[in-house]
Amino acid sequence: MTKGVVFDIQRFTLHDGPGIRTAVFMKGCPLRCAWCQNPESIRTAPQISYFPAQCIHCGFCRAACPEKAVQPDGKNLIEKINLTLCTHCGLCAQVCSAGALKMIGDTMTVAEVCDAVMRDFSFYHNSNGGVTFTGGEPTYQPEFLAALAKELKKLGLHLVIETCGAFRWDAVAEALSLIDIFYFDIKHTDDAKHLAFTGEACSQILENAKRVDRLGKPIRVRVPLIPGFNDSPEEFAGILHVAGSLENLDKVQVLPYHKFGVAKYERVGMGYSLPGVDSPPREAVNELLALAERENVACTL
Repeated sequence: MTKGVVFDIQRFTLHDGPGIRTAVFMKGCPLRCAWCQNPESIRTAPQISYFPAQCIHCGFCRAACPEKAVQPDGKNLIEKINLTLCTHCGLCAQVCSAGALKMIGDTMTVAEVCDAVMRDFSFYHNSNGGVTFTGGEPTYQPEFLAALAKELKKLGLHLVIETCGAFRWDAVAEALSLIDIFYFDIKHTDDAKHLAFTGEACSQILENAKRVDRLGKPIRVRVPLIPGFNDSPEEFAGILHVAGSLENLDKVQVLPYHKFGVAKYERVGMGYSLPGVDSPPREAVNELLALAERENVACTL
């Protein structure tokens, strides 16, 4: 029985592909993007998350923790988790009636995910919608992704995948052959800079974009626009060149940097890497959109 780790299933999404969709968020990612908006998705296994504003200081979590990883803060007595000691067993979350401690990620079977997805089959059918695999990085759980894609295709569903492109082709080729539309991130075309900001070079990602293109399915290239990383005309032009070479390109979608996910870092005990970076000015974004128009590459926000 194939199982995987899912950290959310969002119903009635309207921005993750055509029609009404259900987005299946799968845990785990090979990249460590400095601007990641879902830091809770990076670790593959289920993990504890702490919401301090909801803590009522009852102390039940301290008593439940076998590793003594839940410790009081000397200044304000708010419970804190020592993530060096924490094994993410979830016992503290089970006794937290206030919801200050929650486990992120559930181990689910293919059948369990399909059952959740198929509740809205009539909406998919009437809107030409379906299911979108996202994360995290869906290809980071290749066996689970393949099993899910095969089962959902048997059920007649349209499939979209949102991917960072960092995967071994042979591990995911079967699953990707079942996808109907690809949302494919291209963040940069320079290996050294991509490595510095994401932890991995981009050469494999760019090669995988070509391989996906050969599947003959629509590809939407998504570009998270990060000031100081890829927002110069020269860097953006490099991305446009790669995107424009794809025969099945739908369009390039620019995703300007924002800080909406910063609060999540404290909840999972991580530091944020870009505290001083602000969203790019709209005028600068418009200049890049104009550059795409001059290069005859369809590009939108």
